[in-house]
Amino acid sequence: MRFKIVVWIWLITLLAGCVAQLPVEAPATDSATRTPTNSPSATSTVTLTPTPTSTATATPGPSLEELIGTPQYFAANADLDRASVGYSSLADLYPDRADPWLGLAGLAQRQGDTATARQYLEVAIQADPSNVAAYDQLALLLESQGLYEDVLPVYDQVIAAVPPNPDLYIARASAHARLGDADGAVADLQSAQALDPYRQFAWLNVATAASGTRKYAESIQIATAGLEVFPKSVGLHVARGMAHASLEEWELAVEDFTAAIELDPLNYVAYHWRGRALISLGHQEEALVDLKRAGELGIQTGVEGVNEGYEAMADAAALIAETNINDAFQYLADQVIQYGSQDALLVGYARIDYRRGNKDLALGRLYNLVRDGYVPAFYWRAVINAAEDNPETAIDDLTAYLAVRRSGPESEAARRLLASFGVDPDSLDVPTATPTPIIQPGEGEGGD
Repeated sequence: MRFKIVVWIWLITLLAGCVAQLPVEAPATDSATRTPTNSPSATSTVTLTPTPTSTATATPGPSLEELIGTPQYFAANADLDRASVGYSSLADLYPDRADPWLGLAGLAQRQGDTATARQYLEVAIQADPSNVAAYDQLALLLESQGLYEDVLPVYDQVIAAVPPNPDLYIARASAHARLGDADGAVADLQSAQALDPYRQFAWLNVATAASGTRKYAESIQIATAGLEVFPKSVGLHVARGMAHASLEEWELAVEDFTAAIELDPLNYVAYHWRGRALISLGHQEEALVDLKRAGELGIQTGVEGVNEGYEAMADAAALIAETNINDAFQYLADQVIQYGSQDALLVGYARIDYRRGNKDLALGRLYNLVRDGYVPAFYWRAVINAAEDNPETAIDDLTAYLAVRRSGPESEAARRLLASFGVDPDSLDVPTATPTPIIQPGEGEGGD
């Protein structure tokens, strides 16, 4: 008890110091309340009225919302020690509130101590089981470490503790998907759908989350369930097509990409990867048309689309080079004249150089791109080194590539190439994937 009184005095003293600096105005004097002068009265009668006795009432002290501003101020000014003392004191004063523990967890994370941060967040939930922010922060921390099995119980707790919330079901669905539990993911998405029917992009996010952890079959199952609810979803067709392509199910991939193009004739991703799938099926002429179209459409969109557009152009040039090296160079030269020496186009030049037998020039181009950190250059340099029987260099490049590109059709090709050298791709020390970002609706594809 004496400790709490001391803490109260310390916190109030800090606040009083701030208040003391505020200007104080003298109270205005109202003429109607001035003390009357002593004037004699003809017949004045004095009546004594007893003064009522005032009842003592407790003066309320500052609330937690007011007091927590002090450690927050210290934290904002990088005074983490004083912030920690302040949060700890408030945690003692308010044992049934989560906010002080959330503050301590934030300090621990700023210092890179995720284990302590997790402990603080777990205590915050014990202090106030209805605090959704505590669950959210704990789940985000666990997901950032790839601890999806630990995430599920967190979502189980919060879903049981608070009123039905579609966002929580979607978050748990993503955890199920990353663990390869497609049935659990679909069940949670259906629960979210029942609460809010405008959740088309939840299905896409969760299907993408499954692919992000290389659970391609589960991604296909989730996307298929989503397409039963939203049959005109371009994104779900593309996501399912990419999962099929990752599994080298090329005909099924072509079907999905074709469906996406029919719904959205401007979808450059669908054109690009339908072209890549058609190459694998031996339909080079059709593939070339798609790859060129993907390049034209991609450069008309944002940064991500522009990059994919240039990659599609490089793929088109490499395909042309299979029958005519000069035409391939001319096609790339036309693109460079119009768009400049983009990294993806330079990779295209390297691929053509190697096809015409100039290995040194091809590797020289790719060396410069690798030095500048262009990730696809690692993959294509590995392909050339593998063909030239330089396994050690190829393995290094494939390892570097997979550290960044962890899923998708080209990543699976890199893994197969790595396995051909006797290296288990799963043995690589690959960083944990970060939580899948929310995919926003694209043009022509609303939430209903």
